[in-house]
Amino acid sequence: MSLLCAVWLIMGILSISFQVGLGQPVNNIGKMIVNSDTVWNKAGSPYNLTGNVVIDKGAILTIEPGVTVYLNRYGIRVNGTLTVRGTNTDNIYLIGGSIYFAESSVSWNPQTETGCIIENTVLKTSVSSPVTSIMINNNTITNYIHAGIGVGNYIQAGGNSIISKNVILMPFYDYDTKPQYGIGVSGATQVSDNIIYGAFKNAAVTVGGSGAPTIQRNLISNDYGLGIAISSDTGKPLIKENTITNCTDGILIDQSTPIIVNNNIEGITRYNVKMGIGSSIDVAASNNWWGTTDTAVIDQKIYDYY
Repeated sequence: MSLLCAVWLIMGILSISFQVGLGQPVNNIGKMIVNSDTVWNKAGSPYNLTGNVVIDKGAILTIEPGVTVYLNRYGIRVNGTLTVRGTNTDNIYLIGGSIYFAESSVSWNPQTETGCIIENTVLKTSVSSPVTSIMINNNTITNYIHAGIGVGNYIQAGGNSIISKNVILMPFYDYDTKPQYGIGVSGATQVSDNIIYGAFKNAAVTVGGSGAPTIQRNLISNDYGLGIAISSDTGKPLIKENTITNCTDGILIDQSTPIIVNNNIEGITRYNVKMGIGSSIDVAASNNWWGTTDTAVIDQKIYDYY
């Protein structure tokens, strides 16, 4: 099965799944502060936000398997802990709005399995965690429509966050409704084993800020623009064992010194690797497959600004 067929099959399944549960009584959640441990369970689902929700320091909001939350145009700000853990057979649905993990939110601890996590969830919302190390695992993340307008969604993560085994699909809306990127990372974030496919204004994956994130074993496709855009000002981001295809440019490097090894970079319209302004440095790019063994063709697909 081709990548395109697989993607549209997943989107069709999502569309059917999203209809399940419509017409049930709605549990409206107005503007509130969660200041003690709280559970949103399947019996109370669906939950419909009519105001912003803040999870206070020391408090835990747990969203259980099978729950649907309509955030609409509101947000959940996490100053404490947000635990969103569905199962392989009973997903959680988060629709609309945004989730923001503040610096005071609790990082995910894999040893104790405590802290902020989103897992086995269908996300039609934006997630941002600039500092806190969160776990985002085995989710499906896609756009949603609000009042006929496509709203772009994305994941932004820093610290030692882990973004793994997700399917990120962005349909081909018009330019104004495209998200800037699918995943934006900094710090020591690990991005592994994801499928990132669609149309992004900037890039499917952006690497910025400080630190040295690892981008490994992902399938990356951006019909509109860049596969990976790297502008990290310190460290050496590792780009390893990815398949980057169906992009205008594969990897853009701007003021950074990444390590690019063992990737498949092919089916690119213009340049497999493009050096931007300020990148007058040598880049380690060994053992990659460029779609051909013809060195002249390979050289033509690498652009050096200088």
